Amino acid sequence: MTASQFFTLFFLVLGLAQFAWYYPQLPDQVATHFNSEGLPDAWGDKGSFLFSLLLAYLVVVVAVLPWPWIINRVPHSLLNLPRKDYWLAPERSETTMANLKEQLHWFNVATVAFMGWVFNLILQANLKEKPTFDGDIFLWGLGAYLLFVTIWTVRILVHYRVPHES
Repeated sequence: MTASQFFTLFFLVLGLAQFAWYYPQLPDQVATHFNSEGLPDAWGDKGSFLFSLLLAYLVVVVAVLPWPWIINRVPHSLLNLPRKDYWLAPERSETTMANLKEQLHWFNVATVAFMGWVFNLILQANLKEKPTFDGDIFLWGLGAYLLFVTIWTVRILVHYRVPHES
């Protein structure tokens, strides 16, 4: 198991553990949506609320987790890589695909961690006597995630821009 696979699994388990931990602490009626000031503007029962959070978590997990394994099964003609003829030549194809797979694993780590963090903010907001969502903290986290995605993308583009000498 690579470090990226370990951290993906770690954040998945941590996310599920936070649901199990917070569920009994939540009131029967929880805020299910917050307005731009962080005040609740929709309410629901905690069972439906937790189900919707778990469903959102599952959708993201199903959407991003399989890609490192799918990439090896995608025909090379469908991959969008600069200098594809160079990077997917028989002598480099295996290394290139392994690198792409590892990069996708790290994207998974960041995505699953970000989702768990957002859900933690929502759960924490509902534990307050008067639920409020801290939009500023959310924006800092979103900014950090978008910064990661930007750096991740640039690193891939730079790596595959010019052939490296071996």
